[in-house]
Amino acid sequence: MELEGGKPYELDSGISVEVRSAEFKPRNERGRELRDAPQDRAVILIPGWGNSRLLTMNELSQAFADNAGSRTFLVTARSLEQENKTTEATPDFLYEEARAISRFIKERGLKQITLTGHSQGADRAINIASILQDDPDIKIDGLVLIGPTGLYEQNPVELGKAFATHVVGVPFVRPDIPRIAKQVENASQAGAPYIHDVARNEKDRKTPEQRTAAEISKEGMWDGILSNLGMVGRSLYKPGALIRRISSEIKEMAKKNPRAEKIRAPITIIAGAGDPVADRERIVPSKREQEVRTEMGETLERRKDLAARERILKENVFPSSPYIRMVVPGSEKLGNHLVQIFRPDAVAKVSLYLLRRYARETTKAPL
Repeated sequence: MELEGGKPYELDSGISVEVRSAEFKPRNERGRELRDAPQDRAVILIPGWGNSRLLTMNELSQAFADNAGSRTFLVTARSLEQENKTTEATPDFLYEEARAISRFIKERGLKQITLTGHSQGADRAINIASILQDDPDIKIDGLVLIGPTGLYEQNPVELGKAFATHVVGVPFVRPDIPRIAKQVENASQAGAPYIHDVARNEKDRKTPEQRTAAEISKEGMWDGILSNLGMVGRSLYKPGALIRRISSEIKEMAKKNPRAEKIRAPITIIAGAGDPVADRERIVPSKREQEVRTEMGETLERRKDLAARERILKENVFPSSPYIRMVVPGSEKLGNHLVQIFRPDAVAKVSLYLLRRYARETTKAPL
């Protein structure tokens, strides 16, 4: 689906931000568009860094629309001043872009939203929530953070290396995507309940529409390569601006988001066990998790993994959130930074189910 708009938002900080979006409408089980979908409710999905072509986000967007029963807006934002900036002071561009997306949400007349982000997009989602949660006209049903940056301090250089090798597939650097695709092939066997609608190979294709792991990985790799070539192309005659832009964004992603502690909405986090960009061990160390599970009296009949992660995240990242559920796909179950590409429906279904369960427990009414 093509992005629409490209509307610039002039902010009082002096920053101009271009916001583009694509709308996905919910469908029923037969694939027909729901005519009675609410117009004031939506999922706002924000992609990660270096993913401007968004081919790999279309299925995830549709999965959220279908499972939420409401429209999903796939939204990107780009600070125009970031490419032309000549002053030494560097604004917080992630926050400025979040302010522009917040204005986009209000202009659409949306009153009830679920904020969803992948990687850098999760960082932006936290910023948007911090801006809109005090708005009396908007209710935030929850945040879904997929492979999120901004939950702990990282070394910017190491973060840049992880992106280049694991996600982006920049020229002359061997990306992890082919290895991940092989992992998907090995996992996509009959009886594997954690992966659906991905064929191991051509022989396993059940319908003409069903894609193989190799096809998805190829799409993901070219999405990253061409997105970054596009960024280079826009700054071809401004190499200094390009370097400033990349450096600024990596530094901002490497920081722990200071607004996370203010978030009062329920949160679902999906962090792969083998994700080098959003390191599960840095978000919730497994050793500390096991200690807390023991303290909470875990038994074989009553596991305490989700409760332990919630406690640790409340202590260290989200002290104001009333509900946090962190799901950790294991390495044998596609626990990487691209889990949303290979498992879009599972990501949408699980994350929304957890938010709905919280709503039922607290208000006795579904979202």
